[in-house]
Amino acid sequence: ALLGPRRVALHHRSQDDYLLIADTGNHRILMVDRHHRIHWQYGVKGEPGKDDGFLNSPTDVQLTSEGHVLIADRGNHRILEINPDNNLITWESPQDLGLSLPTFAEKLP
Repeated sequence: ALLGPRRVALHHRSQDDYLLIADTGNHRILMVDRHHRIHWQYGVKGEPGKDDGFLNSPTDVQLTSEGHVLIADRGNHRILEINPDNNLITWESPQDLGLSLPTFAEKLP
């Protein structure tokens, strides 16, 4: 079950539609199909953290033109861009940017 979801974005991949969900209270981002099956997840359900593979209260999720997932990781004061094919972080906001509880992110052209 979701716990305090904050954002949902539509994602079209391999001729199917998926929903990207910021499951804030469970500290994860999910990609689910129309039958509610999870096809991808970043973060560990119910476990906040800052290491690779963990999130802390993500509040926003967007799909980039490269097919990556942009995440506002509010509790960790950062923005992440994740490649969902290998779960690698392709970009992370620099600490000297001084973000404080970001709630939204958008990648501009």
